[in-house]
Amino acid sequence: MNLKKRIAKFTGKRMMAVNRRCKPHIKNHVKRSTMRKRTMIIGIAWVLAIGCSSNQPRECVEGNCTEGKGTIQLQSGSKYIGQFKEGFREGDGVYQWPNKESYEGTWKKNMPKIAVAHDIPYVATACPSYPFDLMEKAKKARMVRGPSYLHILSVCPTGWRTPSDLSIRYGRLAVQSGVFPLYEVNVGRHQLTYNPEPLRPVTDYFKGQGRFRHLTADTIQEIQDRVTREWEELKALCGVK
Repeated sequence: MNLKKRIAKFTGKRMMAVNRRCKPHIKNHVKRSTMRKRTMIIGIAWVLAIGCSSNQPRECVEGNCTEGKGTIQLQSGSKYIGQFKEGFREGDGVYQWPNKESYEGTWKKNMPKIAVAHDIPYVATACPSYPFDLMEKAKKARMVRGPSYLHILSVCPTGWRTPSDLSIRYGRLAVQSGVFPLYEVNVGRHQLTYNPEPLRPVTDYFKGQGRFRHLTADTIQEIQDRVTREWEELKALCGVK
């Protein structure tokens, strides 16, 4: 009995053959997702905690849309039902379009911020598109006494649906747009290791990525507002004006 059959007998489940190129599985997954309710998890390794403070008129039609669970109605006719914190989307939620299509998921957590809150001596973000910055932070992480946490953005051409030869470019766009800022926190001291100001619009980063094709103009504006707000907060922590 080969290994695959032994595991199948032990778990009581059939094993699915893995295609290293992943493409057929991705296509099948997309088809299955289209047949049922779509699922949305927005963000990038960070990666992005997307809020709902935007310039677009909105109305809280039910619940608490500041701190708690509520429902907001956007001028476009879209609706968001989920959890809020300080007026921004947080935790679980459902975004519904006027045609009744919806995305359901959980907004990504800010892992570096969580690591800092747990008193990890050295916390840093890095991206292979900026190799020297990454290598320097890896050295610092090894030298620190105690645990270290490196949050690294790695471009995935298959999952992001981008040409593989543009991977370095998309990594840089994530940083230059403020979607994935490069900084470090050494024993509680915040420091920006790369300041890309003036920030490029998030649309420069989204453009060409197949995974963002479903985003509407109002959703993109919400993402831009959140990125701008969190960038300003990070600059304040780093003492950058």
